[in-house]
Amino acid sequence: MKRIMLLGSVLCWSCFFSQLATADEPAAKKADTAMRKKLIESGWDQPDTEHLREHLSEIESMPFDGVTIHVIGLTDDKKPCHMRRTHDGALWKREWFEGNIRDLKACEVKHFTDNFLLTGANPATD
Repeated sequence: MKRIMLLGSVLCWSCFFSQLATADEPAAKKADTAMRKKLIESGWDQPDTEHLREHLSEIESMPFDGVTIHVIGLTDDKKPCHMRRTHDGALWKREWFEGNIRDLKACEVKHFTDNFLLTGANPATD
């Protein structure tokens, strides 16, 4: 049940961040954009939220329609909590990702229309 709730939360965040990118666009442009194929940057150099905030204009100058974002929160004891480890069985706290949320809210997206948060589907290992 906890994993289903977590997956639902991740999907909601993904939808939320994709809507941030298109909130100001006219409906006609959104319809036109939805009909064509998209090119999403998703390679070894995926930006984390801080890098995206600091270098957004440079990243948006590349010929992509969106980017895959690497989200790394900080646990209570300041250890990294990678969102790509969605299925590792650990319980997360929203507070661990507050810095990421602030970074993403501070982004003034001008070009990207389709952005994704990196998650993984590897099961927990003991």
